[in-house]
Amino acid sequence: MSLQFRIGIVIWAVVAVITVVFSYHLYTVQQQEFIHGIDEQLAAGAAMTQSIVGSDYHNGISNEHSVPPQVYLRIVDTFNKICRQSNFQYLWSNLILADGTIVFTSGTSTSKDVTKGDHASFFEVHSDPAAFQTVIQTRETTYSTFHNEWGRGRMVLVPYQDSLGRTYLLGASISLAELDEHLQHTATKSIVLLLLMLTAGSIVSYFLARAISGPIRKLTMVTGNIATGDYQVSLGNLGGGSELQALAANIESMSDAILSRDQELRTQQRELDAIVENIPNMLFVKEAGELRFSRFNRAGEQLLGIPREEMIGKNDFDFFPTEQAEFFVANDREVL
Repeated sequence: MSLQFRIGIVIWAVVAVITVVFSYHLYTVQQQEFIHGIDEQLAAGAAMTQSIVGSDYHNGISNEHSVPPQVYLRIVDTFNKICRQSNFQYLWSNLILADGTIVFTSGTSTSKDVTKGDHASFFEVHSDPAAFQTVIQTRETTYSTFHNEWGRGRMVLVPYQDSLGRTYLLGASISLAELDEHLQHTATKSIVLLLLMLTAGSIVSYFLARAISGPIRKLTMVTGNIATGDYQVSLGNLGGGSELQALAANIESMSDAILSRDQELRTQQRELDAIVENIPNMLFVKEAGELRFSRFNRAGEQLLGIPREEMIGKNDFDFFPTEQAEFFVANDREVL
C-alpha cells in the first residue's frame, strides 16, 4: 500500500469523522428547535383547555356525580375536535384529591370520536400516578417526553389551585412520530450528502439548517404569542418542508378555534352582565374562602343604600350586626 494511498485514507477518515460530528450537531440543533416549538404549542393547548372548561370548573367538583354526563361528553367532544384540527394527541385535566388520588375531570377520546366511548370517564382514577410526581413536587409547569403503548410523545402538565385549595392539572400531548421520522430522514440525507460532497456538503447542510430553523423560530414566536393570549395568527408563506407547512396550518387552525371560543365567551359574559345588572332583585357573589363580596348588582346597591364599591372585598360583619352577620355566614357555609 503506497504512502500516498495511506495518507489519502487518513485524510478521508478525518474528514468523515468531522462530517459525522457536524451532521450530528445539525441533527441535535434541529431536534431542539422542534421540541421547543412543540413545547410552545403544548403550552397553548393547556391554556386552551383552561378556557374551554373554565377557571372555576373544578370548584364545584367533589365526587363522580358533580358534573352531569351530558356536560362531560360535550367537553370531550370539543377536545376531540380541537385535537383533530390542531394535531394534538390528547387534551385533559386532572384533580388531586385529599388522599392523593388523581382523577380525570376531562379527557379526549383515543379515536377522537366521543360516540365510541374510548375516553377516560369523569372521576376515573388515573392509572399512572408516577407521571405526576414532578409537577406535584415542584408545583411548576412540567414538560416531559414519554414512550408507552400509544407511542412516543411530548406532554405538558400545568398546575393550578381551585377555590378550596386543591391542586388540579391541565394537560396536553403531541405525538413525536412524525417528528422522529422527519429528523431521521433529514439526518440520513445530510450525512450521505456531506460524505459525497465533503466540505461543499458541509456548507450546503449549514444553509439547509438555517432554512429549517428560520421557520421554526417563526413558529416558536407565534405559538409563544398564543400562549400569552394573542390569538391573531398569520404565518403566510412560512416556507420549509411539508411537515412544517402542515404544522403551520395546524397552528393557524388552533388559533382560529381559540379566538372563536374566546369571542363566544366574551359575548356570553356581556349577556350575563346585562342580565345580572337588570334583574330587579338583589344579587351578589361571595368568594368561598372568607365569604367576601366580589360582586353586587344595581338592585342590591339600591336596596342596601351602600355603593357597591364599598361592599366589594368586605364581608357581612362589616355591614350588619354581629348576630345577623353570623346567621348569614352560617347559611352560606351550609350551602357550600
